[in-house]
This record gives sequence, structure tokens and C-alpha cells, in this order.
Amino acid sequence: MIYLLLLVSVFVLLGCNDEADVQIIPSVVDVSYEELFSGCTLRILHWNVDLVVDNQHQYDSLYPHYVFGCQKTSIDFNESVAIGFFAAVGGCREPTFEVKVQQHTTKKKIIVTYTVIEQGSCSMIVYSSYWIKMPKVKPGYSMVIER
Repeated sequence: MIYLLLLVSVFVLLGCNDEADVQIIPSVVDVSYEELFSGCTLRILHWNVDLVVDNQHQYDSLYPHYVFGCQKTSIDFNESVAIGFFAAVGGCREPTFEVKVQQHTTKKKIIVTYTVIEQGSCSMIVYSSYWIKMPKVKPGYSMVIER
């Protein structure tokens, strides 16, 4: 009985108090992305609709019909996708876009959230788009775009 009590005490003292052994894996991780078409003039395809471009043919069809004034950015569609956000909002000039991309490991989802921020209180309608390039969605995951 004393040996059992001694053995349990040793396990408690040596094994349970070391927090360095505990590894917490976050269920939500930020995904990095980069802006595309910076400084370009874009003809808008559809208002308040998001466009996911995941192959070279789709991407090539944007030029020269929809993108003016800049060099075509090279994208490896085996590794990446391009996403276009389109907006028609009130304001005095083009709106800004705030984008957040997160991987939800427990839900097996990539959630792309964006906010369109109006610039000024003018009553005219301003049309704008914002494009990003991000890693391709992993197999078994789905992608959701939320505004």
C-alpha cells in the first residue's frame, strides 16, 4: 500500500505539473494572402458578387477585357486561387476593403471575410473591386466567403 502511494506521488510530482509538455493546437489559424492588380484599372464583372478564379483559362479571360494598365501577375493555380470582391457603395471615392482569411481546422473550412468601407458621405454610387491571391483550399476543406 505504501509503495502504491509512493508511486502515485512520483507520477503526480513529475508528470502533471510541466506545462511545456502540453501543446495546444489552435482551431482557427490566419491564412496569409497578397493583393493582386495593385494600381490597375478593373472593369467590374458583377456587382456585389464574389469571383473565385482557380484555373489559368479563367484568369487569362480577365485580360485584356477586364484589367487595364498593369502587368499580368503570374499565379501558379496548382498552389493558389485568386478571389475578386466587387462592390457598389455610396461615398465620395473608391471604398477600401478589409479582408481576413482564416482556416477553421475543426470545421474544415476556409472562411474569407471582407468588409467594404465607404469613403465619405457623398450620395453618389461608387463601383470598386479588390483582388487577392491565397493558397489553394486543402482537399477535404470548403471555402466560404462572407461579407
